[in-house]
Amino acid sequence: MRPSATPRRTLRYAVALAAVLASGTLGGFCGYNGEEIWFCLNPVTGKEDNTIGDDTHYVNGVFDPCHCYDACGPWKECPIVVDAGPSPPGCDAGDGGP
Repeated sequence: MRPSATPRRTLRYAVALAAVLASGTLGGFCGYNGEEIWFCLNPVTGKEDNTIGDDTHYVNGVFDPCHCYDACGPWKECPIVVDAGPSPPGCDAGDGGP
């Protein structure tokens, strides 16, 4: 007959199970909820500025407050490097549009 699990082994399993359950439960309350946070650059200083950004700007249905994905190229407010290839005719890359 097999001896029963030692109290120490049982305690380890209980602690591991509690950690797994706590991480799943707490992750639902304190974790990522699907929202993106953007910090645009101040076009004058080039530094992050939480007052800069267009909360109504979308490109192809995707939120783009810093105008990083404009058809005519990213604006100075964009904090990331975007290489979308050459600008379409009528655009001066990065000017924000025709």
